[in-house]
Amino acid sequence: MAGLAGTVTSAFIDRLPDEIVGLIMWHLVYKQDLQDLISQGSPGDSPHITQLISRVCKAWRWIALNNPSLWAQIHFGWSFAAISIYLERSQEAPLSLAVHHSYFESHHFQLVQDSLRESMRRLERLSISWTPSLSEPPELMSWIDDIIKNRISTPILSQLHLDFPGIPRSSSRLESLEHLPRLSNICFSMISLLSLMPDPCRLTVVDASSFGLTSAQILTFLSSAPMLELVTLAHQWIEDIAPPSGDAEFQAAAQTTQMIHLRHLEKFTLGWGSKMFYDEILSNVLFPQTANIFLSVARGYRKGIFDYVPRTLLGIFQHSVHLEVQMQDFEDFTSAVLVFKAARHAQFHITFDNIAPLTESGRPRNFQQQVDYRVQETAQLFEDLATNDFLSLRNVVVGGKYIHSLALNTISRFLASLKHIERLAIETIDVDGFLDALGLSELEPCPSLRSLDIRGCEFDAEHLEGVIVDRFEWAVKLDDLKLTFDPRMKIWRYGCRSAADIVRDLPGYGGEGDVLTSESEFDEDTESD
Repeated sequence: MAGLAGTVTSAFIDRLPDEIVGLIMWHLVYKQDLQDLISQGSPGDSPHITQLISRVCKAWRWIALNNPSLWAQIHFGWSFAAISIYLERSQEAPLSLAVHHSYFESHHFQLVQDSLRESMRRLERLSISWTPSLSEPPELMSWIDDIIKNRISTPILSQLHLDFPGIPRSSSRLESLEHLPRLSNICFSMISLLSLMPDPCRLTVVDASSFGLTSAQILTFLSSAPMLELVTLAHQWIEDIAPPSGDAEFQAAAQTTQMIHLRHLEKFTLGWGSKMFYDEILSNVLFPQTANIFLSVARGYRKGIFDYVPRTLLGIFQHSVHLEVQMQDFEDFTSAVLVFKAARHAQFHITFDNIAPLTESGRPRNFQQQVDYRVQETAQLFEDLATNDFLSLRNVVVGGKYIHSLALNTISRFLASLKHIERLAIETIDVDGFLDALGLSELEPCPSLRSLDIRGCEFDAEHLEGVIVDRFEWAVKLDDLKLTFDPRMKIWRYGCRSAADIVRDLPGYGGEGDVLTSESEFDEDTESD
């Protein structure tokens, strides 16, 4: 900041009206996330951005001191002196306040709590971030409750972010927020979606609990808030969702409401829920094609992963232009993630829960049984994917620890179904099985493939060369090859050639990709020991 004075642009800035300079300063100091007002590594008594600006020169100090809004963002992790200065200099400007658990023991909040009460009428934004490892302070929770219950008047409050992950969303409560007429941005998991909002049409950001709500109640809320941009709804704990009892569970509910258009939506997250639950919602909502939709599906024990893709999305899935298949480790809470994007549709991210640890009777599987089950699930998913006609699909990413263990016929059938893809990325331990499948001329897998990305995968250089050369006879030329170059390839020999020589001469390889360093080699060797 000291370098701002005396720069080549200072003469130009000096010619700007004070109002413009003040506006530039405001954009410099403004924080969308109020927790960014302080970093974990900086001391609470270090100079803050507005203070630094005011020290550049006399003219800037005059502008800063005459713009109360520059002093209206306050973090209680700052020193008590800084908090007092900012409160005084903010005068009547709308306030933004932030509290973080790491700094609460400084007691700065408690010291100014009484004097702050007089300024609460100008509170515009509030952000409190806590950790589940610490209990919530009674004085802080009482203060929050006073705001929610309108015992403390905050008539211009528009942003309310209260992050308390230690409080279960199942204990969310109904509240009346009608005394907050300007509320547009609410992230408060303890508040139920059924709480009374003063004007849902104002809402742009919502992170709340939909625990125990029906799909119809969620649809009613969505229909009342057409300006939504970011939505996160915690619906249910996965263990509370009963497995489907029959085929009726897999039938989408009939459309019962007028289609809901969320034209401004950027991101929508909802979980966990059953396949039928999602079908009931998705069949009644239209998302913009630029939106990202995140759904978490709870499975039963009778069918494979693909059987739990909501039926409403199957048509979109089959017309995808982009597809990602990520199989998780059996120790993860989830089993798989499907990401797909079709033209003129939103991009969907569907996460499926992990049922590998238990048998259908509820008995635990041992380590090897869980590995075998995950490989079996992976094979079934790839077999199911191979039955789809992906006429529009151009970009595919597949990844997972165990996909290299798939049988050749499973991989080959999957790749043979990808007649039109141009880009393929594979993320696994060893890619030789996929190379075998790509080289099966009788099936002509991925004949339009122009880009292959195998970064992070082990491979046999001579094998890769043979597959690429053999594909010249029946597939388009590979224009782009990305891989991880290991310096040890220089000493790995294939007759008179080294692996490095083979890789450098591969069609489409232009040196793009990762390069293993000596440190990563050391780490790898240490792990193998």
